Amino acid sequence: MGSFLLYSVHEGIRGIPLDPADKSDALVPVSGTSLAVGIDFHAGNIYWTDQGFDVIEVARLNGSFRYVVISQGLDKPRAITWGQYPRIERSRLDGSQRLVIVNVSISWPNGISVDYEVLMFWTNWNEQSPSIMRASLNGANVLVIIGSDIKTPNGLAIDHRAEKLYFSDATLDKIERCEYDGSNRYVRRLFNSMSLVEKHDAALAPKHIDAFKIVSDIPQQPMGIVAVANDTNSCGFHSLHPFSQHDL
Repeated sequence: MGSFLLYSVHEGIRGIPLDPADKSDALVPVSGTSLAVGIDFHAGNIYWTDQGFDVIEVARLNGSFRYVVISQGLDKPRAITWGQYPRIERSRLDGSQRLVIVNVSISWPNGISVDYEVLMFWTNWNEQSPSIMRASLNGANVLVIIGSDIKTPNGLAIDHRAEKLYFSDATLDKIERCEYDGSNRYVRRLFNSMSLVEKHDAALAPKHIDAFKIVSDIPQQPMGIVAVANDTNSCGFHSLHPFSQHDL
């Protein structure tokens, strides 16, 4: 499996190589009104939400073995592992053993990121009180870690090595970095109003990849974005590191 950037658009899922010199189109032959996209790297499967039919589907990267893994209790699913709005669920990769883990203090959960050993984080699209929230993996200890100077929080990504959280704000056009408790906020990058990265869920490549340049070349606005590369998926629980702590 090569290194590439998968992104979902309203018409389906497309992809481009992470190498800026490679202009080929890594098309994933699936269609549907997709908002979020996730990858099971070891099995070579791709998962996505379909808002047209209110389901979560899975298929091989070549489009084969496509089937619906979750079809009940979904209302406009926006991110992989969301359950029925407005609550958060989890399940096995085959859709079995669904369990509600967060069902309080949520208005509109939109993006999620998980530190597989400790915590999960999500964005809350509450019109009166937008926030970044945190809980234990079993759903306990729900709390707001960021509730000020924020308008429309969308994507979340975790730097597991540095234990930093990155989040985007589509209204304020910026990406910020903070600690797991919301402290030490730092504006990592500002965008103009047409920028794509901060608009929706994003997991970016390591610093040697010009991820922002790659995303700016996408002809359609991406909804969910995930980077896939062998060197960033060698560990079972480590995800992609959006920015190295030495890149700040």
